Formats: sequence, C-alpha cells, structure tokens
Amino acid sequence: MKSILTLFVVCVVCSGILAGVYFITGPKIEELSQKNSWDMSKKMFSSMVASVDSLKVKTVNHDGTGVLEVYDGDSLIGVNIPSYTDKGYGGRIDLLVGIKDCQIVDFEILKDSETPGLGSRAKEPEFKLQFRGKNLVNFNWKVKKDGGDIDGITSATITSRAVSEGINSALTLYSKYYGGCSNE
Repeated sequence: MKSILTLFVVCVVCSGILAGVYFITGPKIEELSQKNSWDMSKKMFSSMVASVDSLKVKTVNHDGTGVLEVYDGDSLIGVNIPSYTDKGYGGRIDLLVGIKDCQIVDFEILKDSETPGLGSRAKEPEFKLQFRGKNLVNFNWKVKKDGGDIDGITSATITSRAVSEGINSALTLYSKYYGGCSNE
C-alpha cells in the first residue's frame, strides 16, 4: 500500500511540474507561432510592395478560421488563409494559402507527416508553381490522373490530392468573405 501511495504522489508531482511548464511556455509558443505565420504572410506578398517594412498583418476571424489580412499601409493587398486536410498519406496537412484578387499567390505547408522524398516534395517549387494565379473558375482542382489540371507528384498522388483540397478550401473561404470568385 505504501508503494502505491508513493507512486501516486510521484505522479501528482510530475503532473504538476508538467502543467507548470506548459503554463509558462504555452503563451510564448503561441506567440512565436503567430509571429511565424505573420512573417510568412509578409514574405508571400513582399514582391508586391516597395518595402516589406510597410506590410502589416491583421488577424480576422471567419468561420472560426484566423485569416491573416496583409496590408500595405491602409490598403488590403491580400490574405493568408490557414487551411488543412486530413486526407494526406500521412494524415493531416496544415497549409497557409496566400490569395489576392481570387487567385493563389503562394502556399506553404506548415505541418505534415508525408513520406520523406515522396509526399514531402509538395513543398518544392516545381509542385507549388502550378497553383500560382489559379482560381475557382480557371482550374480543375483534381490531379490529372483523376481528369484535372494538377500535375501530381510521382508516387504521391494522395498527397497531391490532399494539398489541392486544402488550397481549394482556402479559396472557397476567400470567395465567401472577400469576393465572388466562384464559378456559380
């Protein structure tokens, strides 16, 4: 009985320490994560302005999604929409999708568990470039294997489909709140 009580006390103390560490570090981790998203937002739109220092990022909530609006002074120049899909080969893929005037500017994969050397190639420019300038009207958001316009990654069709779905979801949210860019 004494060993059970000792084990219980050790577990409670360890749980308390873990909770304390999270209490101390949690807000800092969240702050750094938000700063990272803001920095990525500025980077995606930096080629559209004379100085990246003039860019400001504001977080706005749409449908429970923290959309990052990017401003040059007082002018909205684009938005970055966090998106995700659970349909990646390795599970969930988190994306940040840059959109201006209903068109894809760029996207970043923030987190994934895709196979190194296969699905992880979705982060490479050769795959990403095919989405630039695309919108809901002028692009079939399926991989070519399924009759669409996306050049899938060899041996990583599931990842290609998943990334396309995440980007398409972000465009759909953009269309709903920032302008009629749908094909309806």
